[in-house]
Amino acid sequence: WQKNVKVKSNLTTFYKDIVLFKQSLPVNITAGQINILTSSPNQRKIIYSVISANQEEIRILNFDNDSSYLIKALDKKSYSRLEFAGWSPGQNQALFKETLKSGNIYFIIDLDNLAYINLGDIADMNFDEVKWDTSSDNFLYGLAKKTIYQIDLSQPAFTDILAGSIQTFAVSGNDIYYISSEQNNLYLYQKNWTSGNNILAEKIKIPKA
Repeated sequence: WQKNVKVKSNLTTFYKDIVLFKQSLPVNITAGQINILTSSPNQRKIIYSVISANQEEIRILNFDNDSSYLIKALDKKSYSRLEFAGWSPGQNQALFKETLKSGNIYFIIDLDNLAYINLGDIADMNFDEVKWDTSSDNFLYGLAKKTIYQIDLSQPAFTDILAGSIQTFAVSGNDIYYISSEQNNLYLYQKNWTSGNNILAEKIKIPKA
C-alpha cells in the first residue's frame, strides 16, 4: 500500500479507517505437522518434512520445473529426531541427520535421481557433526572424538586429517577453519590441511563473552 500525503511543518499527518486488500492470497502447500523447512541458497528448491502417526515424509518443491514430490519416507520408530544438515555446493544434494539412542546417522539424498547414501556405509563412525566442503560436492568432513575425517563420495572412502580438542569446523578446498579448546580458552585456527605438520596453523584467541 502506498499513498502520497502532504506534510506540513510542525504538524502530524495521519489517515484512519484504512482497509488493505491482498494482491494475492497465500497458497496452501501442505497440511500437517511440519518438522523440516529449508530453502536452497539460490531459493529455487524447498525441502520440508511432514510428520504423521507412523512416518515422516521428506518432500521437495522444485521451482525450476514447478514440481512437488516425495523424496524419502522414514519410519518414525527408527529414530528420535530428524534434522536437515546442509546443502551440497551444487544444491542438488541434501544432507540429513537422524538422532538415535545409539548415536547419529547422517545420510544424503540426491535430489535429481533420489539416490540414498548412508554415510555410515562409508565411514563407520558416530559423527557429532558433518559438513560439506564448500567448494566440492564430492567431499564431506565429519567430527568424531575430537578428530576431523574427510569423506570422499567418489571413491568412496574416508580418512582422518586433523586431531585435537576441536569443537567445530568448516572446510573450503584445502583450507580448514576450526575452533579448539585449550586451557579453558577458545582459539580459531586456519590451516591448509594438505600441508601436514610442515606449516603451522594461523591462530586467533576468541574473546570470552
